[in-house]
Amino acid sequence: KYFVTITDLKGCTALDSVIVNVNPIPIVDFDVNGTCDGDFTGFTDLTTINTGTILSWSWDFGDGVGTSSLQTAAYQYQNPGTYSVKLIVTSILGCIDSLTKDVTVNALPLTDAGTDQNICLNDSLFLGGNPTGPIGSIYSWSPAISLSDVTVANPKAKPLSTISYYLSVTDVNGCINY
Repeated sequence: KYFVTITDLKGCTALDSVIVNVNPIPIVDFDVNGTCDGDFTGFTDLTTINTGTILSWSWDFGDGVGTSSLQTAAYQYQNPGTYSVKLIVTSILGCIDSLTKDVTVNALPLTDAGTDQNICLNDSLFLGGNPTGPIGSIYSWSPAISLSDVTVANPKAKPLSTISYYLSVTDVNGCINY
């Protein structure tokens, strides 16, 4: 509380006061999940404030297009890349703070099951192109019928009849392509 005393030339005085309340600013933070091309990227507000409540959220997803005013938002980027995402939070008392984080949307791993093949009964062949995915990828072939190993890039196949094999590749970022 601040006081001011004013005395005029005749010696008369007046006293007044003003109270200055200092309100806390929000401590802005957010979490991101689902950062693979083609997926919706989820944005979860983790903002805290010592007293009071949050009045509004303003997201800028960093691609020049996407925005949201929801507390928890989802956005689908059109291209892989790194985007500077900004969250601005306003408290009910008008205090504002913001945070910008770089968010990387990862490209999907390349998959290459190989070209269609013709073989004779009792013959075998190796499936998959060269290479079928980036280093550290997890491979999953299906169906497992007549395959030497469903978890390698280039399994040996010895089918007893015509069959279609399908490949999915999961990269080190958890992005899956079929």
